Amino acid sequence: MPRLPRGKKLLQAYVSEDLLKEFRELAFRKHGVLRGALSWEVEEALKNWLALNNTHKCTQIKPLNPGNKILKVYNQVKEYIKEKYYYGTLMPHSQVPRKFLVEAIMAIRGPDKRTVRGWLDRFMKFKLIKYLGGEIFEMT
Repeated sequence: MPRLPRGKKLLQAYVSEDLLKEFRELAFRKHGVLRGALSWEVEEALKNWLALNNTHKCTQIKPLNPGNKILKVYNQVKEYIKEKYYYGTLMPHSQVPRKFLVEAIMAIRGPDKRTVRGWLDRFMKFKLIKYLGGEIFEMT
């Protein structure tokens, strides 16, 4: 195992091949093939990212995208509605009655009203569905 410089920790991350290739090329163009050039550039990138995203340390960062679980349930709900009511042709930004959403959530996640309300809230929070008025929602 290589010896770590004092005050440093090893960071391992998976990134796309294209991004890594571009990052290496930029770092080596900027510094030459200098030992530690990649580490220095990664550290600078992390500092800049933290500075941009940590302007108010007291505020909690909210996730921008829904998690895999939410997307999985949303896609199951969408598939249920598509198969049962739209015969496989549910288009993006389709308008569906709340009744269809509730029925699909009950069929997939269970009939408890709190469960249904929770999933509807999550879908709206992440803008997967949009309330249009009355009993109509738009699905992305």
